[in-house]
Amino acid sequence: MSSVIVSNVPDKVTPAELIKFFSFAGRVSDLRPLSEKGKYQVVFEDPKAVSTALVLNDAELDNTFIRVDEDLELTDGEPGVAPQQGGVEKERQEDIQATLSDAYGQIRHKYSADLHQEDKPKYAVLAELLSHGYSLSDDVVKKAADLDKKNGLSENYQNFIKSLNENKEKCPVIRGEEKIGKAYENSDLKKYFDNLSDEISHSKGGLTVSQFYQKVANDVNSIRDQAKKLAKERQHSKT
Repeated sequence: MSSVIVSNVPDKVTPAELIKFFSFAGRVSDLRPLSEKGKYQVVFEDPKAVSTALVLNDAELDNTFIRVDEDLELTDGEPGVAPQQGGVEKERQEDIQATLSDAYGQIRHKYSADLHQEDKPKYAVLAELLSHGYSLSDDVVKKAADLDKKNGLSENYQNFIKSLNENKEKCPVIRGEEKIGKAYENSDLKKYFDNLSDEISHSKGGLTVSQFYQKVANDVNSIRDQAKKLAKERQHSKT
């Protein structure tokens, strides 16, 4: 089953905000309020997003630790809870549906050259979350790195990084057509490269994919340092 159960969600956290948060794990196809206050079923399009979503147990939203659990009832074949149960207003459910694609679009737009969230290692996803100002304890960050060390990097991710290393002067293939431009100049891809500046000479071998993305992060500090770098680059791109 490609869903998780999230509970202890503060009242101030809107459905749109919750969807955006879990969209870092992968595209959310539905958010279903359950009968218990502050409890939701988060449904993903791709089952691969579930393992990353589970890492977010004990993450903070509005200064409150949320709980993220496996959706055991539905996994075991139980009927689960329908979206309209628990006195959920029709207007609220319609609002949830209206925000699904928009929330994921804030993380990864439709024609992005970047890899899908579901294929990224957990340590990279958490670096992105931290860079957007979300609060994650060292235990949560370490858990992500430990799982990546145990399970390794996905084949899709390894092929993606390999394509950046081998074709640094070109963007990856998107929708079957090779985009014009350089990978390290693409707004979606420049975060993967080291030594980006206006002064650097873009000669052969002058730019390399960051070691942070070529192997599993070894410690919590390296993930937090990368988050600061991502936040700084995003702020710089706005100026």
